[in-house]
Amino acid sequence: MNKYIKHTLFYILGAGMFASCDVMDTAPMESYDDTVVWGSKSSIEGFVYGTYPDVLGNYAGIADWESRTPNGVYNEAAGDPTGAVETEGKITSGSDFGFDKFGQLRRCNMIIENVAKSGLNESEKKELIAEGYFLRGLVFFAQVRTIGRFVPVTKVLSQEDTEAFKTPMTKDIAESYSYVISDFQKASQEMSEKKSAGRANRFTALAYLSRAALQAYAYTKDDKYLIISKNAAQEVIDKGGYTMSKDYTNMFLKPGANDAEIILGRYYLDLNSTCSNFVEFIRCVPNIKPDEAAGSGGTPAFAKSDAFEGWPDTFLRKTW
Repeated sequence: MNKYIKHTLFYILGAGMFASCDVMDTAPMESYDDTVVWGSKSSIEGFVYGTYPDVLGNYAGIADWESRTPNGVYNEAAGDPTGAVETEGKITSGSDFGFDKFGQLRRCNMIIENVAKSGLNESEKKELIAEGYFLRGLVFFAQVRTIGRFVPVTKVLSQEDTEAFKTPMTKDIAESYSYVISDFQKASQEMSEKKSAGRANRFTALAYLSRAALQAYAYTKDDKYLIISKNAAQEVIDKGGYTMSKDYTNMFLKPGANDAEIILGRYYLDLNSTCSNFVEFIRCVPNIKPDEAAGSGGTPAFAKSDAFEGWPDTFLRKTW
């Protein structure tokens, strides 16, 4: 009897182990191989759409970038004469400031390379590859504006690419901008001119090309960038179908979401968004208490009788 009990317990234990392994072996929940992702236009576009939020996130909260300039060095309110923000003396090997964008660059490079190898027709390939260049140009542009020099990863890397992992940073600001301008130029040549919600088009790329070229000129003083900027902007004006808004304020409100002046917009739902979600609002909108603001009339010149609360991290307080 004892023998049968032992054997029975062994079988139950073994069955439990196999059952447990089967139950636990459920990750990853969703896994797609290259054939699935790059096998159809709809799945490829899904990958492209999924890249936008991460890349465009580089352009949110830019009001905080001021703290990376000498204007952000002094911060009396924080009780720190060297500033509460990162300064050169505080930067360590763990600091980022826009350097670590390798994940975003990999997604962009995957779009460029894998679409070229897909079974789409040539017209579809050109448009999607150009969109990949646009997204990568946005990443490089964000990097050159925040850290100046970056590691120009322009291919999908594998574990075997040991030499590529040693790619040096751009040697100067001029080389950095050359990557930005090149990607926006490639994008503006082949991107679709169709205007679709949630997606950039050829004129979006031209607008960013104009903007980036103008900043490139400011740093390099190379006249060629002025020509590039002017020509790109002129094409947007002449052919883009965008016009100056007749109601500037309305552009930032729900009724003006589709204003003809908007070339590329980032939208938020009013159901889960407040002023505290936006650095620009926090830094620019006076933090006036509701009870004190009521009846003030919102006059441009604040009366001394009206309490005015600002954000002391952004200005030098002399007296209150």
